[in-house]
Amino acid sequence: MKRAKLCGLCDYDTHTVSICNSLKGIDRLDTECHEAIHALQAYASEEHVAEVATTLARILWEIGYRLPGEHDG
Repeated sequence: MKRAKLCGLCDYDTHTVSICNSLKGIDRLDTECHEAIHALQAYASEEHVAEVATTLARILWEIGYRLPGEHDG
């Protein structure tokens, strides 16, 4: 994915997502939310997905969501 300059990818058929390993912190969380929304709402526009994902990521980050071993950053 890094070579293709993709942060994440959604397989609509299997409802699975792939996330670039180099992403960390809120950028990773935003991408995870973004691709999960694509998997759940394949019909949604890219603009809508981006807006909802970023809002959700900010809320989750603010209330303290972190991956194990991850700190603010």
